[in-house]
Amino acid sequence: MPTPYIRLNQPLPLARLAPSGSYSLCRACAYFGGIFWTPFAALARRRTDRDQIAEYRQNECPDRYSLSMNVQVLVFPDLNECLRAMEVYMTQAHKHLIVRADIGWCPAAEDENRVSDWVRALIKRIDMKLLAGPYTTYVSEVGNKGLTSVAIIETSHIALHIWDESDPGLMQLDVYSCAEFDPQDVFDAVNDVFQTKRLEFKFLDRENELVEVTI
Repeated sequence: MPTPYIRLNQPLPLARLAPSGSYSLCRACAYFGGIFWTPFAALARRRTDRDQIAEYRQNECPDRYSLSMNVQVLVFPDLNECLRAMEVYMTQAHKHLIVRADIGWCPAAEDENRVSDWVRALIKRIDMKLLAGPYTTYVSEVGNKGLTSVAIIETSHIALHIWDESDPGLMQLDVYSCAEFDPQDVFDAVNDVFQTKRLEFKFLDRENELVEVTI
């Protein structure tokens, strides 16, 4: 259920909300009305145009629910918040860079910190913000030996996987971001440390469909 807002042009006295037989009690409590109704009055000022409310009632038929004492309250959506959410959604880029590379240098188990530093440097290079990680570990299982590093960035994630039992080694790298970035910065960062022998990639725009972007 959406957050309820009581839409009022002015605070109501407590007696208006009392069940039958409780009028005298509410008259005694009416002195506290100004304090009690202050937060509701603030909410009421957010939308006090009677015409807008009437139009909404006519067109949208808002939901109703009951408080204690059978007081009926209309639930109105906050249109401004909906519009702000739409604006944020429309500015997201949803770019996904997928890289497969043959590399000359494969990190060993003792190189976990070096790879973590490389991931941090890559995030800075493409102008993103690190939120968590990098989480880097080495897998020693025969046939699957190699290193994996994952970082959570403000706009999505970066995932790096390296297998070192072949020569050259194999790198698989994902850079996904809801902000724009230049894939060439990623290619250069890979070559600077891992000595790229061969590199393939796909750069996708995933906002509405999986659309390949030419760079």
